[in-house]
Amino acid sequence: EKKLKVAIPGLKDGREVVIQKLDHEEHLEPDQIVCLIICYYPLDESMSEIEEIILPKATSLSELQSSVAEFSKLDINNITIAIPSLSQAYDNVPSMLSLNWLFPNDDKNQFNTLRDGDVIIFSTLDTFLEYKSEVDEKQKKEKDEKRKEKLSNLFSADTSRRKPRVEKALKIKTKADRIREQLEKQKQQEQTETNDKEENNDNTTTPK
Repeated sequence: EKKLKVAIPGLKDGREVVIQKLDHEEHLEPDQIVCLIICYYPLDESMSEIEEIILPKATSLSELQSSVAEFSKLDINNITIAIPSLSQAYDNVPSMLSLNWLFPNDDKNQFNTLRDGDVIIFSTLDTFLEYKSEVDEKQKKEKDEKRKEKLSNLFSADTSRRKPRVEKALKIKTKADRIREQLEKQKQQEQTETNDKEENNDNTTTPK
């Protein structure tokens, strides 16, 4: 028979101890452990009451799936299972979906050895995947909306600091307009040359 400090590691002065009254006497074999099991209903965003299940310490993933299927009366191929660690929460939708869910065809190496007191959460696979798809789509839409809103705010802030630019209207010139401009430029050039000549004559004239 194990001593108390061996059966309950970490037990010391000041710790609280919870005692459960059993409906009938139970005997555990040395190679058996007691785990807590909960059914998760994704579409209702709810969970069942906590129950206990006795499993062998050396339970494999396939054996665990078989035990949960027998416990829940569900098809073994329509079950997904999660075993949260002590630091993981499972009291809301985001935390539930972030758990490491195990599926029927998963590699057995993804499954760690069960410990006494572990929590086993299970759900029907088809319902879980349907709900996860809905949540992913909703989160994607919310993310896209936030991105659009952010871009809209950035654009509004940028344009509010700028002075409105006056766009110059395009002037369409006809062939007659171009000939008229050339004649005016030629006339201005001739007038300039005439003025230069007169100025040079004035400068070269010797005063009497």
